[in-house]
Amino acid sequence: MVKQLSLKDIVLLGRTFDEYYRMFDLNDELLKKEKILDAASGVSSFCAQACARGYNVTASENNIKRDTHFSDRESKGK
Repeated sequence: MVKQLSLKDIVLLGRTFDEYYRMFDLNDELLKKEKILDAASGVSSFCAQACARGYNVTASENNIKRDTHFSDRESKGK
C-alpha cells in the first residue's frame, strides 16, 4: 500500500536575508569572501536579497517541479 500525504491547506514558509543574517550570526566580511549554497531554499527570498547585496549565492530546491516549456522560455529570455 502506497501512503500519500494529503493536505487540505498548504502553508509555504520562507526566510528573508535579515532573518538568516541574525539567525546564523553572519557578517559582511564572511559573506563577501565565500560562495554560499542556499540548500532546500523553497520560497525563501534569501538568495535574491543576498545577490542584490553582491554576495555569491546559489539557491537549490528539488521539491519544486517545473514545467519544461516554462524552463525553455525562461532560458531564452521570453
